[in-house]
Amino acid sequence: VVVADRPVAKFIHLLNTHQPYILGPDCRVRSGAEPYSRTNSMIQARCGLDAFLRLVEFFKQQKIYDQSLIFLIADTGATLASAYTSADDGTHWWRRLVGNANPLFLVKAPGARGPLREMFAGIQPSDIPATVCALVENCSGNHGISVFDAESALPRARAYKFYAWSNRYWGKDEIPDIRDFTIHGPVWSPQSWTFY
Repeated sequence: VVVADRPVAKFIHLLNTHQPYILGPDCRVRSGAEPYSRTNSMIQARCGLDAFLRLVEFFKQQKIYDQSLIFLIADTGATLASAYTSADDGTHWWRRLVGNANPLFLVKAPGARGPLREMFAGIQPSDIPATVCALVENCSGNHGISVFDAESALPRARAYKFYAWSNRYWGKDEIPDIRDFTIHGPVWSPQSWTFY
C-alpha cells in the first residue's frame, strides 16, 4: 500500500535502451548482447514501454494514478536515422543527428483521463520544472515553459548539444568537443538548424 502525508517524487531510469542490448523480442534477458540495429533498438524501446505500462497499472491498483503527475521522457532519441527524414535529406550522419535530437516526451497531468493527445509544441526536457510548478502551483520554475501553456506552441528556439560518448570520459568533470546547435522549427528540417 502506498501512503504518504506529503508529495513524493520518484525518478526511474530504464537502462535497457542503452547498449549493449540484452533483451530479446520476448523482453527476457538473453545470454549474449544483441547486435545494434534498428530492429533491436525498437525491441528495447518496446520492452521499456511495456515496463512503464506495468508501472502505470500498479499506480491504478494502488489508487494513486489519478492524482499522479507522470513524465515519460528520454534524454535523447535513438541514434538511428530518423524516420521523418529521407535519403534525400542529406548524409546518414545528419539523419542520425535528427533522430538523436527528437526524444520521447510524454506527460500525464493529475486528474487527466482519456486517450493520449499529440501536441505539436516546441518542448524539450528542460521544460519539466516549469511544467511541474505550473501544475502543483507551489513553486516557480525559472527556466522553460509549461508544456500545457499556450506559449509552448509558439515558434521557439531550442538548444541541442551533441557529443559522441567515449569510455575515456568516465570520471571527467566535463566532456570535450560538445557541438552546440539551435533548432528553430521542425527538428527534421535542415533549415531549422544552426550550428555554433
